[in-house]
Amino acid sequence: ISAYSRIILIAFSFFVLMFLLWKSRQQIAPEFMAVPAKYRWVLLVLTLLPFIFYFASMPPKHVSDDEAYYQVAAKNILTMGHLGDLPKGGGWAFLISLGYLLTGINGVVSLQISQLLGAGSIVGIFFLATWAGLSLRTALIGAALFTFIPARIFWAATAESHTAAIFFVIWATAFSFLLCRKIEKDIFILAVTFWVFAVLIRFETI
Repeated sequence: ISAYSRIILIAFSFFVLMFLLWKSRQQIAPEFMAVPAKYRWVLLVLTLLPFIFYFASMPPKHVSDDEAYYQVAAKNILTMGHLGDLPKGGGWAFLISLGYLLTGINGVVSLQISQLLGAGSIVGIFFLATWAGLSLRTALIGAALFTFIPARIFWAATAESHTAAIFFVIWATAFSFLLCRKIEKDIFILAVTFWVFAVLIRFETI
């Protein structure tokens, strides 16, 4: 598969995912609104905590050469329209390129996107547990424990693909559980598309 074909596949998968989220909003929104306000407030605090860690005690860091590969590939997407010779999944580089498109090419952008996805993973853990049939209290405890996992905090402060992969795997699993409760075509396709994009970020998520 050529470098151009790879980015076309990744971009198509991402925009299909966004479209399916919008199309399924009437099925998904009630699930969010059904959560009592007190749980939503606690969940909001949990999602804000990683940003406090990030700005207060977890300065941006580079832990491997892979981060540079993704950032260069993201730059290549904007300047040349392809991933270059990136030897890994290109989904994360594509997400970084969207950040570059909005704010300009800056190495900090990838770290900020990683933080956002890390926060989104906390919400994902809560709904994964809820849709799997666990109580709201148990789901909230699970989200809280996930928030304070040292490895999660560490990788979310880097430009590596770990946090992005975890985000998509968590939400793919969550929507798979939701499918068991709501047997609907849109939810099924949404879950499959989340799994596909997770694989496009890191092949080993298969």
